[in-house]
Amino acid sequence: MEKALQNDLLDGADSAAEFTGLTRRKIYRLVDEGRIPHTRKGRRLYFRRSELERAFTAKSEHSQSHTRKLSLNGFSATGYIKRRKC
Repeated sequence: MEKALQNDLLDGADSAAEFTGLTRRKIYRLVDEGRIPHTRKGRRLYFRRSELERAFTAKSEHSQSHTRKLSLNGFSATGYIKRRKC
């Protein structure tokens, strides 16, 4: 379980930006507005992949590259989310 939690953790705005397909600046803006779930430890931001996936709602179907159109309260972006194997 601890390993699964560690795999779910994104360290920093750069990682969250890469995961969601947004710019780092947009991630900071969404954090400042309280629109995306995050944890702050000192000056460092941490995100959970699973919480970001829930915060963003899929707007279109998966393509072969697993690109998904994401929307968060009227804001949309292209993100790359890996399919989970069950």
